Parts: sequence; structure tokens; C-alpha cells
Amino acid sequence: MTDIPVHYQHVVVSGTPWERGTSHGTQARSKIQTNVNRYKTSSFLPPREDCVRYINESYLPAIQALFPDGLEEMKGIASGALVELQDVLLLNARYDLARLTGHKVGECTSVSYLGPDGSAIVAQNWDMSAWLHDLDTIIILESHMNPTDEPDSATSSGPRRIIALTEAGQLARSGMNSRGLGLCANSLWTSEDGIPFRPCLPHSLARSMYLHCPNFAAGLKAISTFPRHVSGNLMVASLDLAMDIELTPSRKYTLHPEAVDIGHGHDNFNLLITHANHYNHPALTHADISRPIDTYPGGSSLFRDKRLARLLKTYLRYSMKDLVLSRIEEQKLQVSTTKRLSPPATPPVKEHNAGRIEVGDRLNLAPEVQPDINLKNLSSSQQISQHVLTVKDLKTAFSDHASYPRSLCEHAEKGAERYGAASSGDQTMTVACVIYDLREGEMHVSTGNPCQGEHVWRKFAIKMEVATKSNI
Repeated sequence: MTDIPVHYQHVVVSGTPWERGTSHGTQARSKIQTNVNRYKTSSFLPPREDCVRYINESYLPAIQALFPDGLEEMKGIASGALVELQDVLLLNARYDLARLTGHKVGECTSVSYLGPDGSAIVAQNWDMSAWLHDLDTIIILESHMNPTDEPDSATSSGPRRIIALTEAGQLARSGMNSRGLGLCANSLWTSEDGIPFRPCLPHSLARSMYLHCPNFAAGLKAISTFPRHVSGNLMVASLDLAMDIELTPSRKYTLHPEAVDIGHGHDNFNLLITHANHYNHPALTHADISRPIDTYPGGSSLFRDKRLARLLKTYLRYSMKDLVLSRIEEQKLQVSTTKRLSPPATPPVKEHNAGRIEVGDRLNLAPEVQPDINLKNLSSSQQISQHVLTVKDLKTAFSDHASYPRSLCEHAEKGAERYGAASSGDQTMTVACVIYDLREGEMHVSTGNPCQGEHVWRKFAIKMEVATKSNI
């Protein structure tokens, strides 16, 4: 067992799909080999011979037809890591294959957010087997496409850069591209999930295809139409659009963000949607024998998404209070300086329905020099700048411990559990929290639980391409 990582490895690759894969395999060779050995011997996947059969008969034909560049990249990974191609395909299909044994790990809570200032964020807590963190086999994969393959044009066939959080040897678990597209994913289960009897594409490769798309519409087409044999959820966004797509092997269900009422008589500029590991679309939440049945076993997913939404909405509503307090302090300081008085301490603020904050009797100053704080008189830019979620807000929300240790921020040590509380013998935890800021082109990621403090967080940035109507 290796030392627990301080930060996950940053793997930067460039060139053709084969060259990118070979570089990935070479740089992360030991991590890939560890992942391969763990999954090849895992009781959570079908026997080796069954996995190879599904790979050769179902996955390979679909990958060759739908994502040939991805196949070339995986061949390069196998070459660089000194493992077989089937081993790399196994890593990229481990989500789908685990479904065939009935293994159910409660993975992930995700969010998409669009703010009135043009901010666009996709983020999630990735809850998975603790050994991925403990053995340090997770990487940040930054890919730079070959300029000869991707013309330097706003209408080129794909983005020039992709950054993804993933298991070493996989193409993508979640990610963001330089065209402003972002994606996170959650596990889902339905009665339709089963053995692949036709060509099917693993979910992780469909996510990678999305990240290779030049615009949101193309990305939606890719992740809505790919042939599959298990269910899953995809949280997706662009610079000005966001959606959640719930998938079964035969159907898709789309959910759109809600406008958050922040009060104070303002328009609903903030759009927010959250998701955990159960279906939220009405078609799956109402009994109908003609539709697939959600087979999620229960547990933390029944509150994690709502808990996250509640925390984030609270931060939005209190942002105006913060603005008022800062304006009071600013004006009090100006008044005190003018009158050569010592700045008084700020008592609790009383907020009235009209938006006016009464502070006159607290400053002991003449009425003509009292601070005048009226929310309606603030410029629209001042109002909007305070009515947004920040990366700090998201870090705080994702660190929440309600129902600890099976909380938004899940911890591995759970002690003795009874009455079905343990879904498997596998210890799970939040192996990473990742926040993709699509406007700034920044990725914020924690190594392990996000509650540990700023020392576990790192920020990466990719150069974004010019945003035009053709690629937003």
C-alpha cells in the first residue's frame, strides 16, 4: 500500500489519440497496473472470462463504430502502461460490468449552476471505493489535441483542450473542455439493467465523447443516443445552458434547472439543479408497469441532492445580507472619518420588507449624515455581483456532514452497521470533490474528503476558446 496522496497526479498529454494514450499510459503506468489488478480480481465484477466476452462481443464493436478515436487512445494507454487492451477496456467499462453482479455503490451528488453574472458551474462529490484514494490511483488528465486534427477555428470538429478527473487508465470520469462544456455523472439503477446482448458503449466512453464535442447540442446528442445496457445519470452544462439527463438502457428523461427565488423583489436569475442516485423525473417516480422501475435500494441518496440544493439556496439568499452589511460598514467608516469619530461596532441588522436597513439610531450621528442603504437603489451590477454562488460556497456545501458518515461528504470509517445499512463489503468515501468553473476555465479538485481544508484542494486552468454562438 502506498502513502495516502497529498494531491492526485496531474497527467498532461498531447498529440494524436494514440500519442495521447501512450503518454497517459507511460506517465501513470503503476497506477493503471494497480487499477487493472484490483478490478481483475474484484468480486464486484463478473468472472474474467465473462468480462472478456462482453468486451469482445459487445463493447468493441460499438466503440469501433461510434468512438474510433477513443479506441485508438485506449490502445495507446495499453501500450504505454504495458497492459493488454482488454485490461484498459475493462477499466473504462467497470461501471457497466459491476451492474451485472448486482453490486451497488451509492456514488455521487452533483449540481449545475448558472448565475446572473454569466457564471456557469458543474460540480460533484465523487463517492467511490476508498482504495482508489488510499492507493493513489486517481489522476487529473489534461489533454491537448493535435492541431492538425483539430483546425484552429471556432467551427472545428472539437475542442482543443479537455481536463478530466478520472481513474488512471480511463478516458474520463467527469470533465470540462475548452468550448465551455462540463459534465459530471451519478450512478442509477433500474429493472432494465442487464447483460449486453448487442453492441453497447460503456458509460464512461459516452462521457468522453461528450467532452470531445464542440457545442452543447452535439454533446446532448452523443449522450442521449449511445447504445447501453445499464442506467446512469449525467449532469451537463455549457456557458449558458444546463440539464440533467437520467438514462435507462432504453429511454432518457430530461430535467431542467429551477429558478431560485432569492427574495428582495428581484428576478430569478439563478438557475440550479442537483442530483444524487435515484430518479427524479415524474415518469420514474410514479408507478407505471410499462416503464422501467427505479431499483435504488434507499439510503443517503434520498436526501443528498435536496440537502445540497437547500444549502446552496441558503447561500444565495444570504448573499444580499452580506452586501448590506458591507455597505453599512463602508458608509459608517466614511461618515466617522468625515466627523473624526471612532467607527462604532455594528449591532445586528434589522431588515425591512421594503429593503431599507434602519441604522440611524445606532450610529449616534445627525440624520443628514446617516448611511442610506436601500437595496432597490443599488445598481444592477452591485445586486447581481452578490447574488451568485462562489467556488467557496460549493466547497462548503459539499463538506456537509448531516447524517455522518453517510453524508454529502462521505467518510470511509462507518463502524458496525446493521439492518441493511451497508450495501456491500466495500468501504466507500468521497474520494474527490470537483468543481468545474466553465466561464473561467478552472477546475478545483480535492484529494479525498473536501472537509479537510484548503491544503487538499488544487486549482487547474485550461485556455478557453473564443466563445461564439457556434460553440456555446
